[in-house]
Amino acid sequence: MRALLIDPIEQKVSEFDYDGDSSKIYELLETSGHRPRFFDVISIPWGMDGIYVDDEGLYAPIQYRWSFHAKTHYSEPIRLVNRALVIGCDDHGNSDDCTSGVELGENNITWGWDFSLEASRSTRSANKGNI
Repeated sequence: MRALLIDPIEQKVSEFDYDGDSSKIYELLETSGHRPRFFDVISIPWGMDGIYVDDEGLYAPIQYRWSFHAKTHYSEPIRLVNRALVIGCDDHGNSDDCTSGVELGENNITWGWDFSLEASRSTRSANKGNI
């Protein structure tokens, strides 16, 4: 089935053929030798796609940072780290072809982000009144 790999090391989103084997998700999310113990799924607010990420990514010893922007009037960027997968879902909760394309990288992803408290404050100040 059609899926996407979000690779912050290469700073690109690429399409690949996913066979539906959930045990391979851990291998596909491995980043520079760091293999996740658990994964989580972030819902994309359109279609039936989900972004599969390392559930403990923010605690990982290796972090390649990126942000997902839904670009809706009420959403903040979601700060994520390391590789991720975009996999679709059918009406029964089973994996399916994703409907998102590689343009997700150009339209909805920013590579890198600052983890400092000061950067967080300035982002909140800049967004006041935009809700």
